[in-house]
Amino acid sequence: METTRRAVDQTPDLSLRTVELVQASIRHADTKIAGISSVVCGGAVFLAGQLTDTARFGDTGGVYLGAGFLSAALALLGLVGAAWQLADGLRPRLSTAEATGPFGLVALAGGAGPDQLPGHGWETRELWRLAQALARIALDKHLRVRRSLAWVFLALIGTVGWELLSAIGHIGG
Repeated sequence: METTRRAVDQTPDLSLRTVELVQASIRHADTKIAGISSVVCGGAVFLAGQLTDTARFGDTGGVYLGAGFLSAALALLGLVGAAWQLADGLRPRLSTAEATGPFGLVALAGGAGPDQLPGHGWETRELWRLAQALARIALDKHLRVRRSLAWVFLALIGTVGWELLSAIGHIGG
């Protein structure tokens, strides 16, 4: 049983499929980044449009003006924090060792091909190394997505606070 399992674990097909699955996870994280980025950009446009109408707080007194400023600052901080996390999630981080393997970007871009590759049996080891490097990238991207959601939530709280204060200022004015 153990011998069979070890033989299955050493097949290039299994390692290649693992690489494909990890790459799919990276694409999934990139799709999440794109979706959340559109929310952040939309929130920035919305906030910019709302901030141009700060005159409505002029008649309500200093408390509403201060609370409105705090709400706008929270929203802006949340949007900037989310944008930072998302932009950082787009940048892959490969060490030189990970990028220079036979299947790495540096080797392939440098012209590596079948005639420069080592003898039989090297594929599985190198594919597992590539899968590990890609898994680190995927985990980092998903972590950045998760972190950005906390910032988006902060921006949402600030924007809702701004809108509530804006409504109160409008009713009072």
